[in-house]
Amino acid sequence: MIKALCKWLLNWLLLLTLVTSDFVAADDTVTIKMALLATSGEQRQAWLKVTSEFSELFPNVKFKTLLLENEPYHNYMQDWHNQEVDILYGFAGQRLRDAIDTGNVANLTDIWQDSWSSQFAKLKQVVSQNAQVYALPISYYHWGFFYNRLLFEELNIAAPRTFSQLNKISKRLKANGVYPFIFPGSDGWMASSWFSYLNIRVNGKEFHLRVLRGEVSFGDEKIRRILSEWQTLIDADWFHPQAYQFDIRQSLPLLFRKDAAMILGGNFISKHARKEFRSKIGFFTFPEIKKEFKHIEEAPTDVLFIHKNSSVVSESKAFLKFLSQPEIIFAFNETVGYISPNKNSPQSEDYFVKQGVSLLQGATGTTQFLDRDSNKSFSEPLMRKLSEFMTTGDVDKTIEGLERVRTDYIRNRGSRD
Repeated sequence: MIKALCKWLLNWLLLLTLVTSDFVAADDTVTIKMALLATSGEQRQAWLKVTSEFSELFPNVKFKTLLLENEPYHNYMQDWHNQEVDILYGFAGQRLRDAIDTGNVANLTDIWQDSWSSQFAKLKQVVSQNAQVYALPISYYHWGFFYNRLLFEELNIAAPRTFSQLNKISKRLKANGVYPFIFPGSDGWMASSWFSYLNIRVNGKEFHLRVLRGEVSFGDEKIRRILSEWQTLIDADWFHPQAYQFDIRQSLPLLFRKDAAMILGGNFISKHARKEFRSKIGFFTFPEIKKEFKHIEEAPTDVLFIHKNSSVVSESKAFLKFLSQPEIIFAFNETVGYISPNKNSPQSEDYFVKQGVSLLQGATGTTQFLDRDSNKSFSEPLMRKLSEFMTTGDVDKTIEGLERVRTDYIRNRGSRD
């Protein structure tokens, strides 16, 4: 008991030393203004807990926190650099690079050199530009198929390892009156995951990223092939028709009632599931199509960055240092259901997080997600076209529409340059 208490006190003294190196507590109250994405009760709870803990250590530091759902958050981020805000929630990849290019993101290279380079080494590249580092990775998570495990057991179906096996079990499911897949049409951006995984599994990471930069014509035969593969699933009537009018949360009861078997999504699916159903869900990665690309995974990374014009940069850096500590960032991610990016954090016992850790440790490459790996003015119309494809299944019309989006993007980007 005494030994454990001493260890706890030593950890807190070390933490205080790390944090107070960034500022000297003043008598006046300091307010840190934050704009954060919070799409679940768990996320709101996690932010409240970590900010409250920091304020307990430093009573003169208060937080004014703007917690935004998905659409309001994206609207806010269109003009974030003109807002009076200190810390912002963001996405690694092209979205962060676009923010850095505005010249309004504070440089955090000093903290990385002092504290974070070893603990967050695996993710340093996705928050860097021109050898400088601009953000703290706070969470990352995996994508794949979440399925009704009891249904698979009843039908004696094993999780597929290859795309041909996925097709075989889909035929079997449909023959037993079960739709193989759910596509929550109200969250149309989810269609992007099908495009991304098919492209990665058939054409590889580098080709996929070139597509997302607008460097590849959508008339390319490589693109036609993956759309044709996708079309076979749509034409086979393997997507539950009722789900097209639902969002993610609304569509999950179809999975639990065994009306449908699988949904392709990120680990937010496990948190959206009601507690009594979580133990009935299994997980497997997107199956292999080409052997050389079978271990490339989507692994979106969420970050915090500081507005360059913040009047409380030192205090904001102190808070990021606080959050970055192995135990604290672990507790934060345990609440939201994601993976702690700090390599010194404890190992989670959550089934889905353990699946994600195992999957991503074995990955030969990762991507962020379609809208995170591409410029917003390109990704938004792109995602709309991909969502439309889910309802039409028309390859030629979709290629024409996608290519029109690409050429418009290139022309508009050229006129800005």
